[in-house]
Amino acid sequence: MSSLHTRLFTLFFLAYLMSCKEGTDERHQMIAGTWYLKNAQADGTETRRLDGTIFTFADGQINTNVPQIGAGAYHFEKNKLVQKGDSKITYTIEALDNDALILSMTLRDIDFRMEFVRDEPAAEN
Repeated sequence: MSSLHTRLFTLFFLAYLMSCKEGTDERHQMIAGTWYLKNAQADGTETRRLDGTIFTFADGQINTNVPQIGAGAYHFEKNKLVQKGDSKITYTIEALDNDALILSMTLRDIDFRMEFVRDEPAAEN
């Protein structure tokens, strides 16, 4: 009887591990591509300091035009995206779907919240 329990436990454990991997693969596919900043907040106040920010995700790499962030490999940890490389930054993923990405992070003791879209926003007049 204990052999049956061991086999069942092993089967469920392997299924759990595979489901974790599939979730990560799905997020890699969903986040892949170029994201354009729609709006940003610094310490809860709207800011224009990050206007023009672009994040690109491809082949396990993140790249941005923000010099303080730079480029590097990344991986997911639950609802976090962890960037490795020149700058180790941990982003909290508040939302991610095909059209929108919302990230929050702390950089130089400032809390940022950034909303991105896939299509480049139209310039304001």
